Amino acid sequence: MDIPIDNYQWHEFFPNVTHNMGIVIAIWAPIVLVYFMDAQIWYAIYSTLFGGIHGAFSHLGEIRTLGMLRSRFEAVPSAFKNRLAPPAKDESERENKENLFPRKAIAKFSQVWNEFIYSMRMEDLISNRDRDLLLVPYSSSEVSVVQWPPFLLASKISIALEMAKDFKGKDDGDLFRKITSDDYMRSAVIECYETLRDIIYALLELESDKMILRNICYEVEQSIEQGRFINHFKMSEQPQLSEKLEKFLKLLLAESEHFSEPQIINVLQDIMKIITQDIMIDGHKILESTHHAEDGKTEQRFERLDFPLMLNKSWKEKVVRLHLLLNVKESAINVPQNLEARRRITFFANSLFMNMPKAPKVQNMLSFSVLTPYFKEDVLYSEDELKKENEDGISTLFYLQKIYPVNEWTNFLERIKDVIKDSKEENREKEKMEFIRLWVSYKGQTLARTVRGMMYYKQALERQCSWNSLTMMVSVFCHRYIFNSILLGYRNFELFLDHKAFQDRAQALADLKFTYVVSCQVYGNQKKSDDPRDRSCYINILNLMLTNPSLRVAYIDEREEMVNGKSQKLYYSVLVKGGEKLDEVCKNNLFIFDVFIFCLLAEGIKFKWLPLLGLSFVQAACDIGHIYK
Repeated sequence: MDIPIDNYQWHEFFPNVTHNMGIVIAIWAPIVLVYFMDAQIWYAIYSTLFGGIHGAFSHLGEIRTLGMLRSRFEAVPSAFKNRLAPPAKDESERENKENLFPRKAIAKFSQVWNEFIYSMRMEDLISNRDRDLLLVPYSSSEVSVVQWPPFLLASKISIALEMAKDFKGKDDGDLFRKITSDDYMRSAVIECYETLRDIIYALLELESDKMILRNICYEVEQSIEQGRFINHFKMSEQPQLSEKLEKFLKLLLAESEHFSEPQIINVLQDIMKIITQDIMIDGHKILESTHHAEDGKTEQRFERLDFPLMLNKSWKEKVVRLHLLLNVKESAINVPQNLEARRRITFFANSLFMNMPKAPKVQNMLSFSVLTPYFKEDVLYSEDELKKENEDGISTLFYLQKIYPVNEWTNFLERIKDVIKDSKEENREKEKMEFIRLWVSYKGQTLARTVRGMMYYKQALERQCSWNSLTMMVSVFCHRYIFNSILLGYRNFELFLDHKAFQDRAQALADLKFTYVVSCQVYGNQKKSDDPRDRSCYINILNLMLTNPSLRVAYIDEREEMVNGKSQKLYYSVLVKGGEKLDEVCKNNLFIFDVFIFCLLAEGIKFKWLPLLGLSFVQAACDIGHIYK
């Protein structure tokens, strides 16, 4: 190590060249590579910081969990209305003047939210109980507070009852401040009181019974207003009343075979007895001041009820919702349980808070078409394919039941049970198997699953067209009662307008803006084939067109025809549209298009362009044929 180096020379890779370029590259190459690595690291850091800041200002990912959705659900209807259903200028001024913006926002939002929940129920992602807890009730002028979905109000009533029962103070203000500190609890308490009052009042037939109920409600409201509610009502008897109310609502919701009018009358009489004798201090005075006589006959109180009212759908919805609010005592924090349903809900809510352009009216949107190629893939699984086992003894049905969450199969059985219970006994097994075929097909890679997914676009356009038309009609109506009925919810909307014509207009406009074509290349051959699989595919595609009238199927048809005395194979590009008269539409389309193809051949147009021309012109031919038919 101590030996000095007198003469040091670089090793020359290329000693005969006049420059040292190889040495320069060898020295600087590692430095350049390290620089690129550092640049990549700095780019990753920069993109993370910039993306996070930009995403925060763009409101991306504001709602990532159901807990965050619950905390911000009050803002969701307003965000939806601003993004997808912006009001006109004069309508916005009217809303601000009359303080109707929150209720109208929820009225419009409830339509889309409920359709969204129903679609997840039809896909068996949620159960009937989850559906009822997630649905937003249609706004009603009969309730003075905003009606939130039950999953936000779960356990609020039971907590409020416990607070009232254990309250030891003498001032009503302390109790009411505890209840009103939670907006959802306040809404739940007021809604339950007003809904129960309306349900019982609608059931009563005798005016004397209605008078007793009005006096009780008047005493309750006056006591709250004057701050003497605690002194005039015994809160310790609330659990007894709650138990009777739960039994009363169950009887009202019972099926026809378990329906018992005497039991309903007895439970209602017990409820009124508990209220007037056990809870109210001076309840006996209300009974004594009301003379119970009708047409000279003395009857027992609360004995004559309007039982046909229970067939009313709107009234039934009130009973179902009230039963949920009173009966659900545990927290609904795990509703829904399905992970896919949770992902869809959070994605839908999160998208409403993003910075994006407001949705234009449907009539101002650009039309778009979707084309799905299809050859010989599965359309729907047959019964034999579902039961066929592989070498391991596992069938397709068993496999799909296991790879998907267990609750989806349970939800499916719950759904079809309600559908097939009214069918004849001999047809139930057949209908059940058809539903199972659909369920399995929607879980696999089939054409039926693709068609169902694409039809969601059309349903969304129809719903948005309904909002636009509703806004336009509201601006036309001048009668205040009609305006408020439309404004506060869609439940009363059908009473004033022809709902079917309104719906037909939305469907027609959606058909103009969205076209879905499935290019079934061998559909014509499958139609003529004797092979069981080909015939099954043909029948399944035919059923898809009948189920989805907006679906169009394009295919090439082959025919043997005599041309100049010689048999010649001719090809036709055909577009078939579903509907109630599918066969007639096919014949008309083929006849008109045959003439069109013959004219093209006469003009010398080459055949290779015919499939493209067919897809472009056959729809016009269909329309012409429908006009001249």
